Amino acid sequence: MIIPNSITSIKKYTFAGYNGTKIVIPNGITSIGTSAFIGCSSIESITLPFVGDKRHESTDRNQYPFGYIFGTTSYSGGIETIQSYYEISTISTTTTYYIPSTLREIIITDCDYMPYGALSGIPFIESITIPFVGDKRHTSTDTNQYPLGYIFGTTSYDGGISTNQYFIGSSLSNTTYLTYYIPESLKKVVITDCDYIQIGSFYGCSSLTSIEMPNNVTNIGGSAFSGCSSLASIEIPNNVTNIGGSAFSGCSSLTSIVIPNKVTTIGGTIFTSCSSLTDIVIPNSLIYIGGDAFRRYSGTSSRFENLYYNGTLEDWCNIDFYSSGSNPMNYVTNIYFENINGDIEYNDKMYCKLSDELVVPNSITTIKKYAFSGFEGNSVLIPNSVTIIESYAFYDCKLSNIEIPNSVISIGESIFAGCRDLYSISIPFIGDKRYIPTDTYQYPLGYLFGENSGTKISQYYYGSTTSYLESKAYSVPSNLKKVIITDCNYLQAGAFYGCVDITDIVLPVSMTSIGQQAFRYCTMLKNVNIPRNVTNIGSLAFARCNSLISITIPSGITNINTYTFEDCYALRSIVMPNSVTNIGQYAFNNCSNLNKVYYTGTIEDWDNITFGKSNGNIINATIYLYSETMPIDSGNYWHYVDGIATEW
Repeated sequence: MIIPNSITSIKKYTFAGYNGTKIVIPNGITSIGTSAFIGCSSIESITLPFVGDKRHESTDRNQYPFGYIFGTTSYSGGIETIQSYYEISTISTTTTYYIPSTLREIIITDCDYMPYGALSGIPFIESITIPFVGDKRHTSTDTNQYPLGYIFGTTSYDGGISTNQYFIGSSLSNTTYLTYYIPESLKKVVITDCDYIQIGSFYGCSSLTSIEMPNNVTNIGGSAFSGCSSLASIEIPNNVTNIGGSAFSGCSSLTSIVIPNKVTTIGGTIFTSCSSLTDIVIPNSLIYIGGDAFRRYSGTSSRFENLYYNGTLEDWCNIDFYSSGSNPMNYVTNIYFENINGDIEYNDKMYCKLSDELVVPNSITTIKKYAFSGFEGNSVLIPNSVTIIESYAFYDCKLSNIEIPNSVISIGESIFAGCRDLYSISIPFIGDKRYIPTDTYQYPLGYLFGENSGTKISQYYYGSTTSYLESKAYSVPSNLKKVIITDCNYLQAGAFYGCVDITDIVLPVSMTSIGQQAFRYCTMLKNVNIPRNVTNIGSLAFARCNSLISITIPSGITNINTYTFEDCYALRSIVMPNSVTNIGQYAFNNCSNLNKVYYTGTIEDWDNITFGKSNGNIINATIYLYSETMPIDSGNYWHYVDGIATEW
C-alpha cells in the first residue's frame, strides 16, 4: 500500500486490518492517529516519515514510540511489545503495544529528531533505515552524542542484547556509557542523511552484518563500529576525510576495507583485533595516521597480509606517523604501491610490491618520524636532498648497514631504535647535529638508538653544562661493529663511551678536535684513525681501549692529555710526531705491552718532551727514528710502506 502525496493526515483506525505486506507513508504526512494500523498482521515492511504520532522535538511531551500507530489492543498476529518513551520531557514511561510479528523492516525517512526508545522492545526486526544515529544529527562538537542504542532504550526484553555503548556524554573530554538493549534479530542498518557518524555510534553491535552510510558523511568518529564482530564488509563514503581512533577495532569478521581518496586522517588502533582482515587499501591523501593504527593483537598472525597504497613513495614520505604501530611496514606482510606498470592488480588498480631496496625520492628534504619504521628490506638509499631526519625514522628496521649523506644537518633521537641487525653505519656526525666544544647537550652515539630496546650501556656526555659529564643508559646494538663519520670538525666528549662491541671507527679528515673520553671503554675497538688535522685530544679519550694494538698521533698534536691511553693493555706501538712537547700524567699508564714508538723527530727532540708521572711504559719503549731512506748509521729506524709504519 502506497498512500498518495496529497494526504497529510492519517486518522485513528484508518487502515485497521489491512492485510498487505508493505506500507509506504509519504513525507507529506504530518500526523498519524493511534491504532491507525491496528490488526495489520501481514506487514513485513513499513516506511514512515517519523516515529509515533508526529514529528517531535526534544522538549515535547508524549514522544510516542513506534508501536503507537498499531495501538494497545491485542489482535491476531500482534506481538505484545512493551515500549519505553518520554512522556514528560526526559521522564520515561512504558506502554504495551501490539506490533505485527511479521514485521522485519522499518524505514524512517523524514525527521530531525528521534525519540528515546522509539524502537524499543521489538525483538524480531531485522533491518532499519534511519536518517541519522541517535536522537538527532550531531556534529563533532556536540555533547550527548547518543549512539544507536538510544532509539532502543535501556529497558531489557526477550530478544534484546544487553549492549554497553560508549559515547560522548555531558563532556567532550571523555566518553561515558549506557547499557542499551538492541534486538538480536537486527542485522542491517542504513543511515540516509547525516554528515557525521558520531563516536561510538555502533559500539558493541555484535549482531549487525551490514551498515550503510550516506555519501554526505565526511567524518567518522572514534570507536564508531568498534565491536561489530559480525560485520564482514563496509563501504566508507567517498566524501569522508577523517576516521577516528578505534573506528573498526574488534570488527573480527571484516576481511577487507577500502579507505577512500579524500581521507586525510586515520586515528589510532583503528584495526585492532580485526582478526580476519587481510586486505587494506589506503589513499595518498593521508597526512596523519594515529598510534598503533595497524597493530593487530588477535587472530592467528600479528600481521595483516596485504596493504595497497594508492600513491608513490614520495607521497608516503609526507605522512605523519604517530608511532611505530602507525606505519603499516611494521604490521603488514606485503605492501604495494600504485603503479600503472605494476604486475599486481587489486580493486581495478595496478600495483608494484615495495622493493627490498628503498630509494628515497630526490624531492624529499625531511624523513619524517617513523617514516620507514619496520621496513624489512636490506637497503635504504638516502639522497643529498635530505637535510633532516626525524626521531624513530628507521625504528625496528632489519637493515644491516645504512649511509646518511653529508647534506643532513639535524637528526632526531632514536632514529635507529630497535635496529638490532645493524652492523655498519655511515653518518656525518654523532648526536643530533654538528657540535662545537662549547655546546651543551652533546649527545653520544646512543642517542641514535634510544633507551628502550636491547641491552643498555651507560654513556657519559655533556648535558646541561660543559663543566662535567652526565650519564644515560642507551640501547646500542651488540651487532654494530663499524661506524664511519664523514663530515664534522669536532667529536664530542663521550661520543663512543662504553661502546664495547664496536671494532672499527673511521673519522673524517675535516675533524680537528676529539673530546674527552670519546672512546673510553671501547674494549673491542681495533681500528681507529686520528685524522691529520686533529690538534686536540681530550683526556681519557682512548682509556681502556683494550683491543687497540697501534695508533698514529697526527703532527698537529703538541700535548697528549692525562690518561689519554690509560689501560690500553694491547697497545704495542705508537706513531708519534715531533710536534709533541708534553705527555700528561698517566697518559700511557698500564699500557703494559707498549714497546715501540715510531717517532718523527730526532733523539734530541725526544729528550726534550716533558713526561708526567706514571708513563713508564712509553718511556721504557724502544724509540725508532724516522728515515725515508735506508739508514747508514746504527740504531732503530722506521719508514712508511703503503702507509704502514715499518722498521728498517
